[in-house]
Amino acid sequence: MCIRDSIDAWLPPVQHHSFVPDEQFTTYTSDSGAILVAASKIRGGTIKAYEGTNIGARADLNALGTSLYTLVDGRAFGQTSAAAALIAGIAVAAQSAVKADGRRPLNSLEMRYYLKQGRPYTEGIGYMPSLQYFIDEVLLKKIPFVKA
Repeated sequence: MCIRDSIDAWLPPVQHHSFVPDEQFTTYTSDSGAILVAASKIRGGTIKAYEGTNIGARADLNALGTSLYTLVDGRAFGQTSAAAALIAGIAVAAQSAVKADGRRPLNSLEMRYYLKQGRPYTEGIGYMPSLQYFIDEVLLKKIPFVKA
């Protein structure tokens, strides 16, 4: 992979802070709270980076970037744009489930933390989130959220 494809190459160094839900939430100026998305593909049952997507240690989540179709004439689109749309949809569905459960909305750091749970990490492109895991393991088990 080219260095120009790595999001680590053009972003300034950042201190990595773990967000642990049992600790008091603290705002870190080195973390904007953005969820960095990469596109993935599945080959032979293995999740891999889609060619040309964002890669690097800062990639938080990934979603498929292939074979996605619009409702307009069945046109396909893909890569990171498609992956970002899928991740946004998962985040909206998760936030809706949280609100329907009568709980306070998650902030972006909490959303990022919980969407990374229960799934294996893929080197350079982060975690592929599971909305089912989020509902089963976070909402139904009534895991307490940190007060932001």
